[in-house]
Amino acid sequence: LLGLALGFIHFWKPGIRKTWQFIIHRSTTRTAILLSKMSVASIMVICMSLAWLLLVKIVSNSKSIIIPPEAGIVRLGVFYAFLSLIAYISIALCALTNARWYTTKLFSIIFGLVMYAIIISQAYFYRAAFIFVLAFVVLIVQLYQVFLQREF
Repeated sequence: LLGLALGFIHFWKPGIRKTWQFIIHRSTTRTAILLSKMSVASIMVICMSLAWLLLVKIVSNSKSIIIPPEAGIVRLGVFYAFLSLIAYISIALCALTNARWYTTKLFSIIFGLVMYAIIISQAYFYRAAFIFVLAFVVLIVQLYQVFLQREF
């Protein structure tokens, strides 16, 4: 949910408020603007992962918990934090697409949801990680291309 909210704030709000012209026509490149937005999303993922690891550490050091958390749960929690990047990039790509909502504008969100469902349904972690990397690369390449070529 945090990836969806941050994607909305970073990419939908400037479109709604018509502030893209102000953001783009600064003394910096479009690549720098996109990288700054992506670095904020990466910091969000790192903070969520660190919060998860801190909670696991607290639970594992607690004397009231009889069964300590498994190592797979720790890895899975960090992986779920990284899944928010798929939601963030899907929302960003949808916000930057010039198409109408009833045509191809929602394809990135549908692609993100399908990839999320496929990742969650995997029985093995390495398969889910591979599909995540694949979906991330597909979405980030499209986002970079759309952001550099879009006229605001």
